[in-house]
Formats: sequence, structure tokens, C-alpha cells
Amino acid sequence: MALIVPAALLQAGWRPYMGGMASPCIDICKYDEATNWCLGCGMTRKDKKHWKKEKERRPAIKAELPARLEAMAASGLRVGKAAKKKRD
Repeated sequence: MALIVPAALLQAGWRPYMGGMASPCIDICKYDEATNWCLGCGMTRKDKKHWKKEKERRPAIKAELPARLEAMAASGLRVGKAAKKKRD
């Protein structure tokens, strides 16, 4: 999920606090075989390792996730909370 900040706040100099950024992991941890992206959050296993150990990389990792989830959804995969549900 991307952070959406109104332009007026950005122009006023407001910046989001990145020090305590919450993990995008939603505890589904099922991976697409073609990309190795998690169907729940979009991170790879390597991204998850970096998330825990290298806090300065978190903004870059988080910025990539919406596009990954959109790409997987466009290819017909269930993503996000829907990935936890069994196929009909």
C-alpha cells in the first residue's frame, strides 16, 4: 500500500516519519514461483531479511511493493488478503 500525501502538505515541507516504518507483511507468506514475490505483501525472502536488518533500505523496498502486487494481480493471481483464501 503506497503512502498518499496531499500536495499541500509536501509543499509545506511535511515529510513522513520513516524511522519506525511498520512492516508491510500481512502474514500470508505464499510466493509466486515465477517472481519469488510474496502474494501477501509483494516482498521477496531477501527483502524480508533486509527489512529486519537494514532499516535504511525500508523506504526503497516499500516503494516497489504496489507495482509488484499490481503485476501479480494483472496476471490473475490473488494478492493481498485475497491470497489467503482458497480458490473457488
